[in-house]
Amino acid sequence: MHVDPEVLRATLDRYNAACAAGSDDQFGRPAKTLAPISEPPYYAFTSAPILAWSNGGPRRNEHAEVLDPFGATIPGLYAAGNVSSTYSWCKDGGFHIADALAFGRVAGSRAAARTTDGQ
Repeated sequence: MHVDPEVLRATLDRYNAACAAGSDDQFGRPAKTLAPISEPPYYAFTSAPILAWSNGGPRRNEHAEVLDPFGATIPGLYAAGNVSSTYSWCKDGGFHIADALAFGRVAGSRAAARTTDGQ
């Protein structure tokens, strides 16, 4: 990760001290959200910044069909991934990748079936 081990240790010590004190003066987090990082092993990874996510978007059913405000399907309209993520409550854009893969496949299959059925 190209992180100075001494800086990482100091950061971890500062965070664990805030947890013990029940007060995060650096970021102002509520005490109930503080949990010490004290049981190894520890794992880390690098990731490119992820800047986009959806907070709501169109509702859809288990067939990836978009629903109107009354819960009826809108024929031929499908949604998958970031636009209507199952995981929009979790603000980590990585969750949308699995959603896009799973519901994209469902939506693609259903849309393809429409063309062969003449709909």
